[in-house]
Amino acid sequence: MSEFIYRAIDARGGVQTGKIQAYGLAAAARQLRTQGLTPLELQPAEAVGVVEDLPPAASWTRWRVTHRRVRARDLSTWTSELSTMLRAGLPLDRCLRLLALMAPAAPLQSATEMLLSDIKAGQPLSRALARHPELFGEFFINLVRAGEATGQLAEALERIREHQERVRELREKAWTAATYPVILAAISVISLVVMLVYVVPQFRGLFGDLGDRLPLATQWVMSVSDALTRNPWLTTVSIVCVLLFILILARQQSVRRRVVQALHRWPVVGSLLTRYQQAVFVRTLGAMLNNGVGLVTALKIAGDTFVLPEFKKYIEDIAVEVKNGRRLADVMQRQVFFEPLVVNLVKVGEETGRLGPMWSEAASIIEREVQQRLQRLLALLEPALILVLGALIAGIILSILMGILAVNDLAAV
Repeated sequence: MSEFIYRAIDARGGVQTGKIQAYGLAAAARQLRTQGLTPLELQPAEAVGVVEDLPPAASWTRWRVTHRRVRARDLSTWTSELSTMLRAGLPLDRCLRLLALMAPAAPLQSATEMLLSDIKAGQPLSRALARHPELFGEFFINLVRAGEATGQLAEALERIREHQERVRELREKAWTAATYPVILAAISVISLVVMLVYVVPQFRGLFGDLGDRLPLATQWVMSVSDALTRNPWLTTVSIVCVLLFILILARQQSVRRRVVQALHRWPVVGSLLTRYQQAVFVRTLGAMLNNGVGLVTALKIAGDTFVLPEFKKYIEDIAVEVKNGRRLADVMQRQVFFEPLVVNLVKVGEETGRLGPMWSEAASIIEREVQQRLQRLLALLEPALILVLGALIAGIILSILMGILAVNDLAAV
């Protein structure tokens, strides 16, 4: 274990210095991060004044960037730390060098190494980021480009982080609200399996070889129970394989998009998903306009947040008309995609020259509506799941009772 000297910024913006022991420079940087410190300088104690450089990126670095996912939280942390170091006055190349040491995910570390290489070659950060659109996206790249043009790169990065946090919070609130119904559905499935595997087989000896003389419902229940208990290991392995297959499919972006497109056709869920995507679109558009990105460019980039092609086409048509000189509010007023409140806010924004803030205000309104509608939907879904579970269990019990009555009738004969 080696000793390192550091100079870092704490959560309050103060500068701290000290020594830390770790098994390498990267481990020391990560250890400082866990303490809530953003390193400005980090070097071995026996080589004060020498800053360790990064090794050249390996040939498989591009694969690590493009083939592995990065969590939204990790990208937000990366953006926040880069903004903090730039505001502290560190040169960009030094910021990237430190970020590569303490990147929270391997793809981010690889991408940071490549960004550092491009920066050293004389390229601006926006152009270097443009080489990794699958990781940073057009929104990130264009806001950085606007920050470079105005000389406010650190401020632009901080606004990107704020936008990332708001979108992530909206997504996490939706997932958190849906957690209980998912758990309830899982418990329902487990309860049914337990009944079919452990309870129903107890009546197999009673029914004997009656076969077709049993009621049809009883035959179905006994057949399912036999299939589950005849070869339990094969059944268990099959269930595990199906679950793994579903998890693998769920990680595929194309599959997730198709699922969302299918859910859009459902009456209640579809309208909720539409409002959720509108919230993300409006929030993204407002953030870009607030940071100096042109309206047409912002419309095109924000339109990519939609999943359904028809929504993207709608935004593309708006961008074309705005480019041809039409007022945005007038174009939106002829459509029914956005509610009148949003259109009126846009009209006020155009008249007062505060279009970006008005879009941000509209985003807050839509986000609150999405949360309220989601809570109402889940409030209806929870008792519905309980009723379905009760109906299925009652159906199994009823089928067993029908079988018992059939046995009594046959015995009486």
